[in-house]
Amino acid sequence: MRNYIIKLSGLFVACLLVLPTNADAYATTKQMAVRLSDHSALFTITYRFGFLNRELKMPIGVQRGAFEPASPYAHVALLADSEDVSNLGTVAGIVLTDDEDVTVVDNEYYLPAGKTAEFTLVALVTLPDPLPEGDLDLALNVSHLPFTMIKDGTPISARLNPSELQYYTTPEIDFRDQFQPAIKGAVHTLMIK
Repeated sequence: MRNYIIKLSGLFVACLLVLPTNADAYATTKQMAVRLSDHSALFTITYRFGFLNRELKMPIGVQRGAFEPASPYAHVALLADSEDVSNLGTVAGIVLTDDEDVTVVDNEYYLPAGKTAEFTLVALVTLPDPLPEGDLDLALNVSHLPFTMIKDGTPISARLNPSELQYYTTPEIDFRDQFQPAIKGAVHTLMIK
């Protein structure tokens, strides 16, 4: 019986060492939507990634629209009424991080094994003037988030699946509401001679 328990314990430890164990991987921690003007908004989605026993490469770039399987970019979609994909306006985005463990390698973020980092996808959405008719409750959703795990020098391409990405959605902004600037007061200009 004792040999059985020792073998079972050894098998459990071996599985822990071999399997790609996550350390807060795939966890979105914050989503934000701020209306900047009658026709523009800033959307952010913050998430944590990292593996205990694998290196990680994450996208810096952001694209709008349908993803291509080999694309190294995060892809976003503008959602109308929380479900329908909207082609309205333009979206410009980037993924940012200030984590000291993250470096840039081959135009992607690189994170060593055993580390976890926080990334923030930032997207500026600009709508046409005049606004089209109908409801304009808009949110931003990450529709494709690829990453590469590296184990013993071997890259393994992966991506979050749709059930994980459902949480990578910002709150809605109703562009039909009267715009109220968040900052009130005078704006001063500094002139340097």
